[in-house]
This record gives sequence, C-alpha cells and structure tokens, in this order.
Amino acid sequence: MAESPSRTRRSIAPILLLLVVTAAAFSEARSFDFVAWDDDVNLYQNERFIRGTPDIAYFWRTPFFGMYIPVTYTVWGLLAAVAKQAPAAPGMPALNPSIFHLANLGLHLLNVLLVFAILRRLLDKEWAAAAGALLFGVHPIQVEAVAWATGMKDVLGGFFSLLALWGYLSYAAEKRARPRGWKYAAATLAYALALLSKPSSAAMPVVAWVLDCFLLRRSWRQATGALAPWAILAVPAAIATKLAQDPDASVGFITPLWARPLVAGDALAFYLGKLALPVGLIPDYSRSPASILKSGQVYYTWLVPAALAGIAWTCRRRWPWLPVSLAVFVAGLLPVLGFTRFVFQELSTVADRYVYLSMLGPALALASLAVTCDLRWVRAGIGGILAVLAGLTLFQSLHWYGTQPLFEHTLTVNPRSTIAHNNLGALHYMRGDYARAATHYQASLEVLPNDAPVHDNLAMALLLQGKQEEAVRHWEEALRIDPGWARAHFNYGAYLASTGRMDEAREHWREAVRCDPEFVPARRALEQAGDVP
Repeated sequence: MAESPSRTRRSIAPILLLLVVTAAAFSEARSFDFVAWDDDVNLYQNERFIRGTPDIAYFWRTPFFGMYIPVTYTVWGLLAAVAKQAPAAPGMPALNPSIFHLANLGLHLLNVLLVFAILRRLLDKEWAAAAGALLFGVHPIQVEAVAWATGMKDVLGGFFSLLALWGYLSYAAEKRARPRGWKYAAATLAYALALLSKPSSAAMPVVAWVLDCFLLRRSWRQATGALAPWAILAVPAAIATKLAQDPDASVGFITPLWARPLVAGDALAFYLGKLALPVGLIPDYSRSPASILKSGQVYYTWLVPAALAGIAWTCRRRWPWLPVSLAVFVAGLLPVLGFTRFVFQELSTVADRYVYLSMLGPALALASLAVTCDLRWVRAGIGGILAVLAGLTLFQSLHWYGTQPLFEHTLTVNPRSTIAHNNLGALHYMRGDYARAATHYQASLEVLPNDAPVHDNLAMALLLQGKQEEAVRHWEEALRIDPGWARAHFNYGAYLASTGRMDEAREHWREAVRCDPEFVPARRALEQAGDVP
C-alpha cells in the first residue's frame, strides 16, 4: 500500500535530521588524503586505474589483492575515471582522494536512510526508527569503513545488503502474489551484488531469517524456504574468497577447532566493549588467535557475550526485541568471528570495519527501546548519547587524515601494531629517512619475525645506510621464509648486480618472474641484462 501524503511529510523531518547530523559527523572526510594501507594497491598505485581508461573488465575475470569483489572495483574504476589529476609531485597520487571519500560518505548516508526504512517497517515509529538509524550512522566504530577509501567495500557491500534486506522484508510482509514476486527478485539481485562487493555479506540470509521469524512472525518454514536460494548464492562467493585468499598458505597459526568458539566469544566481547565505550579505536588491535590464546584471556572473555545472551533470553517476554537485536548483531559478524580462517586474522580477528553491517542490531535495540520506554527523560537521554557519539565520530575521523597521523595514533594505543610500524617505515623510507624506517621495520619483526616482506623492506633500508652485510642477511631470511616472494628476489638481484655478480643476479630475477609473471621490474632487469624472460 502506498504511503499517505501526511506520513510522507512526517518522514521528511527525521530524514533531514539523519542526513544533516551524519554528514556533519563525517564532514572532515572530504579533505582526507589516501592512506598507504591498501589504498595504494587498490587505488592510487593500481596500474589498471591510473594508466589510460580504467580496465574494469579485469576485475570481473580474476581476483585481485586476495579478493573477488568486482562490483566494488567497478565502482572504484568509475570513480578513478573522474578522479584523475596531474600528480602534485613525483610519487604523489594521480587520483583525487576527495572523490573517493565523498562517494564513501554518500553511500553511508544512503545506508543510514535504508536502516531508517527497515526500522520504520519493523516498528512503525518514525522517530524511534530515526534514533536507531542515527546510532548506525554516527557511532565511532563506523569511522574506519567510512573515512578509509578502501573501506568502500564494506560500505558498498552494506548498501546492497541493506537494500536486499529492505526488499526482502517488503516481500515477506506483502500479501498479494504479483508484487511479492518482483520484490523478491529485486531483493535477490541486490543480495547477489552485495556478495560481489564484500563476501562477508553472506551473513545477510541469517539476519533476514531472524527478523522474518521473530518480528514479522512468519513461520520458520516460510522464512527458510524463501531464504534458501540466498544461502545457495553465498556458496560460490565463499569458494571464490577461499581461492582468492588461499588462507591455508598465508595464515601461519592454525586455530584449533576446540578454540574457535572461544575466539569468537572473545571477538564478541571486544566488539560489545567498543560499542559501549568507543575509545581507542584503531585499524590494528593485534588481537590474533595466537596472542589471545597465549595470554589466556580467551578463556574468560567469552563470558561477557554469554551473560548478555542469558539476560536477553531471560527478558525475552518483557523485551522481545533484546534477543532479536543481539541475534542480528551476532549474525552479521558470523563470517569474521574466527569459526573459519581468513587472512587478516593472522594479525587480528577483530576490526572496526567488520562491524559495519552488524550495527543494524544495536540500531534495532535502540529504536525498540525508544518505542518501549516512550518517556521524556528516556528520549532526552537517547538524544544526548547520540550527540556525544556524533562528536566522538568527528574527533575519531580526524585520525584518518593521512598515513602518518593514522598510524602514529595507532601506536599510541597499540605499540605492537605491525601494520602501523610497516606503514610508518614505508613513509619514512620514501622521505629518505632510512634510519627511522629501519627502526619501524625492526619493531615489526619483533612481533612477527617470519614476515618476509618486512625483512625485504628492512634489507633495503639497511642497504641505503651502507649496511650491506646486514641487508644480505635479511634478504636471505626473507627468501628462506617465503621463497616465492618476487620483490625480495628482485631487490636482492639488484644488489648482486651492483656488486658485479651478474650470474647470481639473473638467477634471482628469473625466479622473480617465475614467482610472479606480471612483475614488470624483474622482466625489465632481465631484458637490460640481455636475458629475455
């Protein structure tokens, strides 16, 4: 049934509020630079974007950078075509970062409106739905996904997931046959696009099932039958992700099966803590399974989500929305809780960006609380909390201004962050401060001594300080750890060539090409040495 004009007019005020407050909380993002953490590989140093017309078709044919997310790369390619600019200096980005940040913010605003539409459909209360949507929009834990250019994969995946959920709920609530079919088809298409934007969108059928059964009150058989095709669609996406990331080869520590529920419980406890007290938010918490098992904290942190689940179940009759909200939150995180292995888990099971879509759960909880406790002091308290969160988000977003402020802030919270040390090392290396670069690389190796790329980076920093023998030791260690690391072969070969050992240099360059046939520097080196690969 179409909405009445009066209801449409009533919706304008909360919609404007959502757009204005969320945009204000992220207002500084438009002026942010790229950060040298995946933005380089994905965007401003991506040859398929910066050379000529963006080669979008490539990303549909093959995985890139350990992921198969062709819809995200399609959007990035279109933005790159608009964002091209003359570099301000050699080595500077040939893409305008503002275009990507504004696109990210625009998508986030659309997601806030989708959350508002979903909550309004479920609760039929305009301002309660607006409160929940605003929590989704301005909670500081959302900053990483929105303020980071590469975070678009989370925001875009969230957009299609929320669009699919909104369409599915419209279908499930519809009684007439013809509109239902079109709504279901459109929702399924949106879900497929979500999977091709961010594979962890595979959790959406579980979220939809929970809402269908426990809020729309349809039978579990109806919900399961309707969502079974979505679950089937998720299978090839999971296989593609498995093949693209190849975690069996790249994840060093294998979490025992018995420990995986404990790791998941620890991750949930961590996220619940950050939801309640969103301070100290950084891109790398170094909360890997190996570290938490070694510290022993994993054996008791699971009690936090277990206790909350017990409370929610006990209060299910008085507050039926509480267990549903918790279930939605957990369901959205299922792919990244550690039950199955993924590459980033080598550094940390938890990351702020993983919570992006799951924030629908807390949004539902807050909106339901506003409906249940419709008292002036409750409304005032909710408004005050949301205002504080918006201010914290504005402050938190400033850390993402560029590479140096982001990772210097990270080290103040987590001095053992290998991501921060490696990125600051690379930054100082590019600036010619090889001693400071080496210091950061050495600090990273103290945490992860078997990181071949960091050994290679340290070798280069040492070489440029005239410490050839130390550099050689680190190249040899890098190739012992990972004989297939093409760049280490190339760099070591270049050093050998500079000392006149051309036969050994050619051998390393050939190995670099064998390991990575698209590694152009090694091919050029062989051609210049008269050895065409």
